[in-house]
Amino acid sequence: MAWKNHLLQCLVKLEDKDTLSRSLGEIHQIVQMMLPHQIQPFFYQLSRQPRTPWSLLTRRSILELVSYTCLIHPQATATTKSMNCIMTIILNAARGVEEALRDDCVAAMSSCIRYSFPNSAFYPSAKSVEDPNTSSSGLSALLEDMMGVFSEQSVTTKECVGSCIAVAIKPIDVVIPVTISGNVRNMEDLRHALRPTKIPIPKDTVIISNRMAMMFIRSRRSILAMHSALSSAILPSSFKVEPFTKLEAYYLNQAGRRHIAALAVNSSTLVNDIVAAMGRSTPGSGSDTMLYRCCSNLAEIGHTHKAKHPGVLESLASGAPYLVNKAIQVLNSKNKRHWKEKLEAIVCLMWLCRTSCKQDYIVGRYQAFANAVNKAKAGVKAVREACVACMSELEGLRARVIAENRDGGDGDGEEDEQVSLQGSQFSMRALVNPLCASLIAASARPSRH
Repeated sequence: MAWKNHLLQCLVKLEDKDTLSRSLGEIHQIVQMMLPHQIQPFFYQLSRQPRTPWSLLTRRSILELVSYTCLIHPQATATTKSMNCIMTIILNAARGVEEALRDDCVAAMSSCIRYSFPNSAFYPSAKSVEDPNTSSSGLSALLEDMMGVFSEQSVTTKECVGSCIAVAIKPIDVVIPVTISGNVRNMEDLRHALRPTKIPIPKDTVIISNRMAMMFIRSRRSILAMHSALSSAILPSSFKVEPFTKLEAYYLNQAGRRHIAALAVNSSTLVNDIVAAMGRSTPGSGSDTMLYRCCSNLAEIGHTHKAKHPGVLESLASGAPYLVNKAIQVLNSKNKRHWKEKLEAIVCLMWLCRTSCKQDYIVGRYQAFANAVNKAKAGVKAVREACVACMSELEGLRARVIAENRDGGDGDGEEDEQVSLQGSQFSMRALVNPLCASLIAASARPSRH
């Protein structure tokens, strides 16, 4: 029990700014030396609420420790008790009044989903992945307490928890460095070595103390392409491209597919939970901002993997009428402060149109849909651009439905259908990229409420 006493002493010292860095370093050393059976008591100590609330710095440090522990001990942190403690820690931080903790909560949730969840009992079994009719609680059970937060009053808490849920309901972001070892003293050495190859150096490149360069890239395809290009290029004799470790290869090749499979198996329950959470809030209050993003993420996953996991779009179709009606209410709201919720609602509607979820129902409500989107144009620039993209998708969906329902099927009708489909695809290429840029800019902009 000596480690536990040392841990408690270090946690107390986190409250003092003068000893915070040293105490955090000591806790990192404790985490590195921990045995598997010590992980759950460690998380339990972090999840306990003291009589005097932790300071902002201490809570941020605790969330950083959660991320670090999941990275160092992915197997040991995957037990049911440890995962539940992690959810409790994140929820305790989300219920704080400070919006500054949101990024730290999201980072802790991302580490838990990326490293611990694939090894946990919450991950669906091989039988449930192969047989879509097999019931499995899985991810929905892990997120159950977070979904319950939407019955509370604090909009800040709902936005923070919604951001964490949205991180769980999306493909895993692979951030693995391509490493070059050798006599890399600074960036100039690296540029000089790569100049003959004409391979661009990524922006997120770090030179570490042992003269190694680590190039961080955020796309699996780009990571593999960069590693292949460097491996086949002629580099100076003192430079060497390091092969991926077994863990890195696992996250590049298997973790992403496993997580998509877990989302597909739980998609029906997740859609029901999201719809139930939306039913507890008032349209236009800003509470459902990130829940719309969760639906957009599910729609994107279903559209990308519809051949292998058709059940995702089927599950989303069951909740599409409610989502459309709720989004129309949000867009008709006169409250201009919560423009981010309108933005996410429009993006969600755009994905529902693109994936043709309940297409007859959406086209049947065409006029109400179009009026709400046009009314929302009188807002910030990001919302206006999203409205343009959404209307283009709605018009494309309407043209497809009319073409499908047209009697006869003569040559002119087929030609009109091809033209409408080409126009819809062109509108997506032309408008979705600016929309994504606007969405990123909007997310980075400080909230007005």
